[in-house]
Amino acid sequence: MAAPVWTLNIGGTTKTLAEWGLIAPRLTTVNLGRDTLVADTAKDFMGAAIATYGQAVKLYRDAVQWFAGEAHIVPRSARGASERAGYTFIGPWSFLERNVYKAPWFQASDGSTVYTSHLLFPLQTVAQHITDALNYAIARGAAMQLGTITAPIMPPAFEVTDITIAGTIQRLANYAPDCIGWFDYTTAPPTFHFQPRSALTGVTLEMPSAEEPFGSRLEVIEPISRDDMQVDNVS
Repeated sequence: MAAPVWTLNIGGTTKTLAEWGLIAPRLTTVNLGRDTLVADTAKDFMGAAIATYGQAVKLYRDAVQWFAGEAHIVPRSARGASERAGYTFIGPWSFLERNVYKAPWFQASDGSTVYTSHLLFPLQTVAQHITDALNYAIARGAAMQLGTITAPIMPPAFEVTDITIAGTIQRLANYAPDCIGWFDYTTAPPTFHFQPRSALTGVTLEMPSAEEPFGSRLEVIEPISRDDMQVDNVS
C-alpha cells in the first residue's frame, strides 16, 4: 500500500509537510472543542516563520481536506545541540471561543441595531438554540456552515450574561449528553454537526501491519468506557 500524500496549504501556497519542513505532525479532533494541528520544524531558531498568526491553513490527505483553520502560536526553543520552532493551527471552534454571544436589544435613532450580551433563552429545543447561536457566529464571519443539528430535548428557560458562543453550545449540550458536536472538514467551509451517538454510522478501525507505511491507517486506538453516561438504575 502506497503511503498517503499529506499536503498543507498556508496562505494559498500548497506544499507537502516535508517541503514545509514540518515534522511529527499531530492532528487532534475533539467533541465540542478546539481541533488542533501541531507540528515542529527543525529550523533556524530566529528564522522566518512559515505561517503568521491568523493565517488560513488547510490540511489535505491525497487531495481530500482533513482540517481547516488558522495559524495560532509558534513556540520556539534552542539548546546547544538543536533548535526548533513549533506550530499550532486551530480549527473554527476557536472563533466560537473568542466571541461573545449577543442578541438584538433595540434599534438606535440612526437605524442601526444595538446588541446586548444579556440573553434570555426561551423555551425551545436544544437544536433550535444551537442553530441560532451558530447562525449568529456565521453572520459575524465564522468560517463554518450548518450541518445536521439534531437534539429535540427541551431545556428550561434560562438567563445569562457575557457568555461566549462556544460556552452557549456547551451549556446547551449538558441537556443532551448523548449528543456530540464535530466538524466535517471535507466541505468548504467546514460543516458543524450535532447529533446523538445512536444516529451515527459505526466504523471499523484498523491498525496498520508491520509491513504498511506509517500514516497509512489509524496509528493509535485509545477506547474510553463512558460509564459516566450510564443512567442510574438502568442496566
